[in-house]
Amino acid sequence: MKRTMHFVMVFVALTAMTTMMVMAQQGQGQRNQDAYKPKLYVNLPDWCHNPDGMTVCDETGMIYLNGPNFNMMKDGKKEFAATLSCIDKDGKFEKLLEYPPLAETGQCGPMGLDFGPDGNLYVCDNQYFHDKDHKSRILCVEMKNGKPTGKITPVVEGVKLANAILWYNNEMWVTDSYLDLPGAFGIGGVWRFKGDEILKQTKPLKVLPNGEDKHLVVKEKVKKIGREDTTGADGMTVDKNGVIYFGNFGEFKDQFIKAALNVPGSGWAILGYNPYFRRLEVLQAEKHEDLTQWGIIPILVCDVWEHAYYLKYQNNREEFINAWCQLINWAEAERRLIYAIQTKIGLDMPF
Repeated sequence: MKRTMHFVMVFVALTAMTTMMVMAQQGQGQRNQDAYKPKLYVNLPDWCHNPDGMTVCDETGMIYLNGPNFNMMKDGKKEFAATLSCIDKDGKFEKLLEYPPLAETGQCGPMGLDFGPDGNLYVCDNQYFHDKDHKSRILCVEMKNGKPTGKITPVVEGVKLANAILWYNNEMWVTDSYLDLPGAFGIGGVWRFKGDEILKQTKPLKVLPNGEDKHLVVKEKVKKIGREDTTGADGMTVDKNGVIYFGNFGEFKDQFIKAALNVPGSGWAILGYNPYFRRLEVLQAEKHEDLTQWGIIPILVCDVWEHAYYLKYQNNREEFINAWCQLINWAEAERRLIYAIQTKIGLDMPF
């Protein structure tokens, strides 16, 4: 009888410990989810209604934000000037300067920005929306003690649509979203400038048009996949191994649509995060499980079983997939990707 009682007491104790561990894991999971839920950091005023490029000062943690303010125009002129602002760790928002316009267009379109090795800010001035004839520039905003001195000088001229900028390994990299080369549906590119060409120059570097300049080290075609948008290279970043990445939404969409179209029989197209190789992958799953990978964390899933689209699209799977792509909630996809990258994902994720 004592042995039985002892066993029961141990079983109850183990059950209680297991329950406490599950509750602790659930509590930890909830805290992890709360940690990665987006929260409003600062409410921008009307004079910065169109935020674009943003960078962080490594030394101070200060955020610097460009506001090109393209949206509110009257008679071809902006209602609000283009601005450079900063946000401190407490969320205090402050306008630092209004960018002077380019004389030929009367406009300035500051987008991407990054700190150079000299401590100054380098800014992509997108003039493409005002004049498509190679008017975009790279500007140097002289900085001192975290604030602009008021001196702004062009360091590169002749770019089509200067978009993102990145200083890495004493080189300045810039994406160009519209090269507008003859006979091409859409071509973007990436420029590379050596540090000395920028930091020691006495006059702005003027690049050659039509993709002929040696500084244009990447040209990438934009595929026409059910859209008329010819936008090429966009955002840009670099990883810890020195690999530079730039965005081209069209390439992902093309791969995903092809995968969905070619799922054998009925099944799914999946954009998933592979935690083992730490990368995104586009996959197919025939039926519910065949042909896919174990351990993949789904980010986007398109159901291409006929019951998902037959009533409206009959056998036209391609038309259904293109319509489906227009309904993607990218904010939710981003949230799921953050969970996956941080390996904080759990079955209790709120969808």
